[in-house]
Amino acid sequence: MTGAELPRAATERLEQRTFTSDLSVDELVCLQGIGIKPLGLVLGVAVWRVQSRRENPSVIFMNQAMSSLRRLATERLEAEAGKLGADGVVGVDLDLRRDKPRPGLMELVLTGTAVITEGAASPLRLPGGRLFTAMLSAQDVWKLYRIGYAPVRMCVGYAASFVLLMRGQTRTFGPPGNYEMTNYTKTLGKVRSLALDQMESEARGAGADGIVGVRLDLSAMGEASRFVECFATGTSVVRTRGRHQPPTPRTALYLSG
Repeated sequence: MTGAELPRAATERLEQRTFTSDLSVDELVCLQGIGIKPLGLVLGVAVWRVQSRRENPSVIFMNQAMSSLRRLATERLEAEAGKLGADGVVGVDLDLRRDKPRPGLMELVLTGTAVITEGAASPLRLPGGRLFTAMLSAQDVWKLYRIGYAPVRMCVGYAASFVLLMRGQTRTFGPPGNYEMTNYTKTLGKVRSLALDQMESEARGAGADGIVGVRLDLSAMGEASRFVECFATGTSVVRTRGRHQPPTPRTALYLSG
């Protein structure tokens, strides 16, 4: 199945007239306040088999697999949104699942709510018919709109590496004592920097002015936890023209509880 090809079940689901979404009532109110209408819940799914040695995946194969997974899942998410005639997707959630009995299998699931903007001159509508994708809540999209920004696309960076053993180390830990594990410090710093660089490169390629909502997720896997990986995720944004009305902070006093 190609990246943008949709299964028959997905096509039939998207043809239903009743919209579904993962928006809360508050989020729905925020979107309607800036002329955005929800169209339906959209998905992007891809499953990949990674070549590995025992339980230790190859760093090269892992980086290649994540790149392909992100591309395929994103293309399918955007294809479903395009089928609905959407201008973008808000509240995108990224869920990476690994099959523990079979460590080589990974599934990446992207979910979000496809939306359409009312009015041809809406600053949230990207030029050239491009879809915006935002890993932001509807409230955050509303706040961006009020201060003169619009979401462009979700940006994801990924990096993986093995931790090299220090002198005296046999597996994960070195000789007894109280000291810095410099090999872990360097490797963790390296994968964080590489993941951030990749995320920022995606934002620059999209013509964005910046990235908001950045999140770093670091994890260890494989034998003795010597294989480490980092996800960097965020939403790239661009400045919009026109008059802006930043929201005015209000004091709220809760009397119950």
